[in-house]
Amino acid sequence: MAVNTIDHGLLSNLKITDEIHDVKIKAPTQRNVAIIAPYMHNAVFPKLSTVVEFYDKYINKDRINNPETNKPWASLEVANTVNTDELKKGKNLTDRKVKALVAF
Repeated sequence: MAVNTIDHGLLSNLKITDEIHDVKIKAPTQRNVAIIAPYMHNAVFPKLSTVVEFYDKYINKDRINNPETNKPWASLEVANTVNTDELKKGKNLTDRKVKALVAF
């Protein structure tokens, strides 16, 4: 899904004026996560497995394409909102592990 505008998250609320809150979002509950698609703060992914693969792409260099589009992953809307240093500390997920994590 192409994104033409930046979601400013909490800063979109007129009562919040401190720039430190730009692009921050309120994390939703994970209750019934398997049945509440679409996923991500902007509903960009219809499948939970794609969310897991999205984060795994920072570790696993084999995940170069979005499995829903078969095209390379799109660039981040606001790159400094993702701590790629922390994400890179994890271990690659195999397809089997992605499926197991989604099933869990």
